[in-house]
Amino acid sequence: MTPEQELEKLRRELAEAERKVSQYRNQKKIILNKAHDRERRNRTRRLIEHGAILENVFPVKDMDGEKLTAFLTEISLLPEVSKMLEGYKTDGRRET
Repeated sequence: MTPEQELEKLRRELAEAERKVSQYRNQKKIILNKAHDRERRNRTRRLIEHGAILENVFPVKDMDGEKLTAFLTEISLLPEVSKMLEGYKTDGRRET
């Protein structure tokens, strides 16, 4: 094989390697986007579920965001609520 042929072969191998790198980068972007979408969907579902629970427990359907925030802030400042919250672990279960 002549030096020119060898050089051409190396150039083809380099081009193929660069094509593969580009494909892997695109695959990585696709995977990251899927993970981000899944996290977003999980968060949305959690917010909807929590909102439904809140509306079921408290009469807050007619409150706007500002009034609801003030209401929940007042509740959270009650000493009894502070004690109750201290009793919950990070996993959401109450310690006994």
